[in-house]
Amino acid sequence: MTTPGKRLTPRAFAEPVRIGTPLHVYLDWYYALLDAPWIRVLSVLTAIFVGVNAAFAFVYLWFPGSVEHARPGNFEDAFAFAVQTFSTIGYGAMTPGHGAGNLIVTVEAATSVFMTALFTGLMFARISKPRAKVLFSNVAVITRFHGQPALMFRAGNARRTDIVDASIMVTALKEEMSPEGQHLRRVHDLKLVRDHTPFFRMSWVIIHLIDDESPLKGVDWKDPGGHVLAISAILTGHDVNYSQQVYARHVYQPDHLRVGHRFVDVLTDRPDGRIQVDYGLFHDTLPDGLGPYSPAP
Repeated sequence: MTTPGKRLTPRAFAEPVRIGTPLHVYLDWYYALLDAPWIRVLSVLTAIFVGVNAAFAFVYLWFPGSVEHARPGNFEDAFAFAVQTFSTIGYGAMTPGHGAGNLIVTVEAATSVFMTALFTGLMFARISKPRAKVLFSNVAVITRFHGQPALMFRAGNARRTDIVDASIMVTALKEEMSPEGQHLRRVHDLKLVRDHTPFFRMSWVIIHLIDDESPLKGVDWKDPGGHVLAISAILTGHDVNYSQQVYARHVYQPDHLRVGHRFVDVLTDRPDGRIQVDYGLFHDTLPDGLGPYSPAP
């Protein structure tokens, strides 16, 4: 059970600790490697490659004479022969020996075919997986839009290609108490001024009006952490280069909210008629001078 009133950190969303997970979930090594960092994937695959070849080297040593021209009982020669067989490099001075050697080579060659197919599929799946290069502003602002308080943040497409049919969903995680006295952390959908765009090429300001129907109505913006634990955004769209669906997400903590600020404009017209996006100003804000924003006590 979570602690009432305790503020959540970004790590709480990025790295939740899971206990009691069924064993078969942990045994799904393909998914684990598909989602793991590159350094971990390369380390695991290297360890498997070395381990399998070391195991076959011990098998060759178990049957003396299975490798012709290898030094008797020498692990280095047996390991080198196993690597040559596994990787289909081709034999030099060492060749399979008597019947046991040919049988072991056959088993290792079959193992190599299966493992190469698995490794190739894993690497291709990782490399070909589309990743949206969407930038979210480091902060969200509480300002006024058409005379009403509004929550705003910015998203930008850092790629040169379009993301078509893009849509965004924004939710607020609030701490509440049920009529029965049960502590709850509830997710509320935030209605947006515009939650869909036919193409997403440059910059997009996402706006939620804090009106009477807003879940953020009544929040004390002098201390938003007492009501709002986090605001999350999930953007999806179709990448025209990959011809696949892509998504990006971002989480804003109460410390990421700037009350009474507005974003600096990042779009300017160039002399040649094109529009310029200055991502160097993407996260910058200025005081709006339009407060107050917190409800009267």
